This record gives sequence, structure tokens and C-alpha cells, in this order.
Amino acid sequence: MSSSQPIALLGLLLLAACGSSGDESVFGGGPATGTTASSSGAGGAHPSATASGAGGMSGAGGMSGAGGTSGAGGTTSATSSAQSSASASSSAASSASSSAASSASASSSASSSSGGDPAAMQACLDVATARCNRFSSCTNGVRISDHYGTLATCIARFQLVCLQGLAAPGTAATPASVEACAAALPQQGCADLFDGNPVAACAAMPGARPNGAGCAFSAQCQSAFCSIPAATTCGSCASSPPDGTACATSSQCGPNQTCTKATSTCVTYVPLGGSCGTGKPCEAGFSCVGAAGAATCQPQSTVVGQSCDIKHVVGPTCDHNLGVFCRGLTSSCQAIVYSGNGQPCGTVAGVFEACLGGGQCVLTPGLSSGVCSSPVADGASCNTTNGPPCLYPARCVAGVCTVPDGASCP
Repeated sequence: MSSSQPIALLGLLLLAACGSSGDESVFGGGPATGTTASSSGAGGAHPSATASGAGGMSGAGGMSGAGGTSGAGGTTSATSSAQSSASASSSAASSASSSAASSASASSSASSSSGGDPAAMQACLDVATARCNRFSSCTNGVRISDHYGTLATCIARFQLVCLQGLAAPGTAATPASVEACAAALPQQGCADLFDGNPVAACAAMPGARPNGAGCAFSAQCQSAFCSIPAATTCGSCASSPPDGTACATSSQCGPNQTCTKATSTCVTYVPLGGSCGTGKPCEAGFSCVGAAGAATCQPQSTVVGQSCDIKHVVGPTCDHNLGVFCRGLTSSCQAIVYSGNGQPCGTVAGVFEACLGGGQCVLTPGLSSGVCSSPVADGASCNTTNGPPCLYPARCVAGVCTVPDGASCP
């Protein structure tokens, strides 16, 4: 690994980068990270499980996305993670401080974005609350703590991007459509949330702008798709890409797709039992298990102590969205340890330590461990390699944390 290379929640152990994580809806958009997904999803890391330094979430203004696999094992593994992460409680204070600052910044920006429209403010608060509650229920709170630090920060950030989407020129989104999405979110499956596969009420609607026109949100486009390059908040309206379309980042791919690192093309996630492998990643909650050419997507292990295979040949890996990772030494799931700003992260004494609150792990040169760098406020200086990162929906654009603004995209 290169000097000071950042890692996200799962990137260090499993070399998975952040792909679509389910924020494609109502307004639409692509990942805030501008990275690509691992080719197989088979290392046990679903690309959307990462908490990247560039925002940790995908979408330039959508309001969906969040889950892992729900089910009986979820509560056990997430609870075990929280109980066994001795450093998490003490480090949460520094992460919460950063989250509080981001929440305050978001609240101020949200009020400005709404233009004082009570209907817009309420609709965006409702959908943000529904979104973050879905994050929490799908992951027993893991997604909230590792991406945002607190539920209040999660809600404030999603309300902000919602209001930006409603204010975007040419958008088809309205407070009424946002409220409809909020009502539908509790019923959406967790895997679909992670994979950016929205329910009908949350899908981006065709807007006014033709293909080739500037956009920050898909609901501005007649095609209902805005293709956004990496390291920017503005893209252009385009037809939703079929599988095989060249890409450099998952924000250039459509719903239920990711930009796979193996082929640099958009691909649709493979469901349970489907053939998977290089360039064919599994849906959230599944590992690609089996020999090359004969592997299929199988449910990940979800509970601390459950058996796993880090090489995903004879069995699945562990569901990191539920706070567990596969330790090769024991071939069993172990709780991820969560760390705050300035604290150790990466592989520490054989244990995977991740950063809280959307933090970025900056590796020490030549080592597989480093220190956490917490996200900074909108408008502050950022660095996608060495930290500090931005907090979704902000992206690090030309070294500054920038929130998507449809009005700034000609």
C-alpha cells in the first residue's frame, strides 16, 4: 500500500472501495466518494459498507440507502461489537464533537436552502428521519455510528441534501414526492437500500433538463439520471447506463449498479445464488463463495463466533455492516473495534479497527495500521488521501468540502 493511503471501514482488510450505497432516489445522484467497487464483493466486503473519507455515502442528493442484512443474527453481532469495542465509548466523544459541528453546519445550510418553505423543511426532515432510522434498523445502529457518529447528525445531513435537491433548477421533486418517499422507506429491504435500488416512491422522476445539460441531481434530468465524475459535485444529464458502460466512479452508474474496479465498467449486483466473481459483485449481505468460475453469492455470517472463510472459498466472510469481520487466525467472526479522531485504526494486533463518524483511516507508511482523521465542516479544507475527509453529502472538490448545489451546475 502506498504511503498514507486512506482506508474506510472495510478497505484495509479486504481491499474494497466504496461503491453505490443506496442514496439514489427522489433526487438521485452518485457516490460522494468517487471510487469504484471491488470486483467480486467476495472478500466479504460489500463496497457500500465502507465509510470513506469523502463522505462515506453515495448519492449526490438522493434520500435512500442504508442497510445490511436484517435478520435474527443482526442484533447479536451488532451488540457484541458494541460491547467488545472497549475503545469505542471513550473515542466516541471526539467523534461526537466533529458530528455536532457538522450537524450545526447542516442545520444552518438547510434553513438557507429551503428559502424558508415550511413544507420543504418538514418533508425533508421526515424523509431524513425515515432514512436514518432505516440505517439504524438495518444495522442495529452500526451504520449510524461509523458513518455519522450520531442519529442527529445523520438526520441533519440528509435533510440538507434533500433541501438542496428540492431547490435544484428543473427538478421534478416536490415536497409531496419527498413525503411519499418517507412513507415508503420503512418497508424497503436493507440490501436494496445499500445497493441503491430504490422503491418506486423514492425513484428519481424525470426532470426538465435534456441529456448533456449540467446537473447535480438526477431528478433535474429528463432521463432521470445525472452522471457525476469523481471529485466534483456537478455532472451532466445522460441515459441510465447499461451494464458494461465504462466508468471511473459509481456516480457514473445507475440504480442497483456499481463501477467495478476489475473492469472499470458499470455492473448490476448479483443476487443470492447467482454466479459471481471478478467483475460480478454480490448484493449487500452476500459473499461470493466457491472456486473461481464456479462461485455463487451466499449469505454472509452475521454473529460473533460464527464460522467464516476470509478467502471465501469454502464459506462466506462476515457482514461488516453488522459490525463483524472475519479473522483469518480463527476463521470466525469477530467484532470490529471503532476508534475516534487520532486513535489507532486498520489492523491492530490482528483486530480490525475502523473510524467512527465518517472518519478516514490514514495509514502509516509501510504499515497496515494508522490513525483516524475525523471529517471537517462544509467549506473547510480537505484531503482525500491524507485527511481530513468531508461528511456526506459534501465532497472534497479542489481541496474544499463542497455540498452539491444544482444551481451551480449550468
